Amino acid sequence: MPPRSKTCHFHSTQPGGCRRGTACTFLHIGPPGSAAQTATTDSHQAPSNNATPPSPAAVRSNQGDLPPGACRAFWENGDCHRGEFDCRHRHLKRGDNTTFKAAQLSASRQEYLQPDGLSNAIGSSTDAFSALKQYCSPTEAHNHLTLFLRPDYTFRTPLNIYSFVAILLSANENHEGWDLSDGQLLLAKIAESGGTGLLRIATILNHDNVSIDAGRTPSVLSFQRGYIRLLMYFSSQFVIRSTLHHLVNSLYSLIDEHFENIAKVLNNCMPPLIQARSFAERSDPNGAILSGLEIFRSLLTVLFEYATRFKQAVSRQPMFAPLVQSLTEWLNTWADSVTPMYPSFNDSVTGLPVESRTFLIKQLRKSLYDLSQIVDRAEGATSRRVSKPVGASLALDDEALVNGLMLTYEGPGNLREGGPRHDNDFEEISKIRIAPTHAELVSTVEDFLPANVPGAPHHLPSTSMQRLLDIQFRLLREELM
Repeated sequence: MPPRSKTCHFHSTQPGGCRRGTACTFLHIGPPGSAAQTATTDSHQAPSNNATPPSPAAVRSNQGDLPPGACRAFWENGDCHRGEFDCRHRHLKRGDNTTFKAAQLSASRQEYLQPDGLSNAIGSSTDAFSALKQYCSPTEAHNHLTLFLRPDYTFRTPLNIYSFVAILLSANENHEGWDLSDGQLLLAKIAESGGTGLLRIATILNHDNVSIDAGRTPSVLSFQRGYIRLLMYFSSQFVIRSTLHHLVNSLYSLIDEHFENIAKVLNNCMPPLIQARSFAERSDPNGAILSGLEIFRSLLTVLFEYATRFKQAVSRQPMFAPLVQSLTEWLNTWADSVTPMYPSFNDSVTGLPVESRTFLIKQLRKSLYDLSQIVDRAEGATSRRVSKPVGASLALDDEALVNGLMLTYEGPGNLREGGPRHDNDFEEISKIRIAPTHAELVSTVEDFLPANVPGAPHHLPSTSMQRLLDIQFRLLREELM
């Protein structure tokens, strides 16, 4: 038997040494498992001809301990020319061992809950009301999305859906590390034409078994943990304020395609939650409880964006108008239950001061009014196409409208019988501050909004330029708010 000249790699690296023992044809040096990396040979042999080749572990060590599946460029330089969401490999940086970051609401992020910061809650996005306790950084979102966006991937259990939705909701302007460019990159990856991201979202929207008490049943999707949270992404700031309109329209085309099932799910799930006076899932008592602010803001925004992006949505979808009517009833019931001093609804909003609750609900009702106006206009246009008398009837309608405005008219500032409504209510528009004041935001009295109708009551002469400027200024300012 020829003398053994090469070192056994397994003797030094495996616990207990080489399993072949004395039958091994390689040289065993040192105690078993000692991780000795050097070998000695007989003095009469030439080391240059019999040097031990480097082991795979040693090669990986020389390459910087690149983790399996990681992008080498990002690992070594912190940058990848393929971009954040176009690279097929995981973006890990040497020395970066971060995973999901805790997103506990800090004092600055709870600013909108304070009376002085209520202006942050103005708008249509749900970002300010996010209830996520954990979220991904943009790099982590890229890494986790890679699996979900594979062409052959399918959701095996609802847990897979919850994970996918959590990645989408990480794209929030209030989350540390996320900015507009990150949000647009994620939107482009999800909503690109013909992409698998749209297929994944469509699968969730068209789910045929959604329940408010799903528990851990493998085939049942939770309304609170999955379905409504997906709609929250549709209403997020990075989506509805995106300038990539073709991508947003592609995303909202899924609402158009699956609207019937969406309305069905909402009509099945919302009434029992309203009746139970809680949005909690009974089978998951330790889970995060959604607030009515999140649910109603997301629903109002999604329906409004859908109706404005798809002009025939109301007329083409027979369930649209009834759904808005049901949404009005749900919102009113919830608002009446959380507004009193002693609320009867289990909702986190009840922990806010009464004036803050009143303000936030006022914003929701304003959005509901805007949505109802779209429905009314669409239904009115339909009825006019069927049969609409003209001539004298139109004059009677205008006269009735003017008479109604006369009965409810209250002038601005000191012209009002009860005095100014708040500290930013003036007769002269030059004295009105553009940005709303705190007293204006929490005021329970409706602002003075003149009607832009001939013959409507107004404190300025009907033929004056000042009147026209006054009406346009007040109405445009209200639109900004």
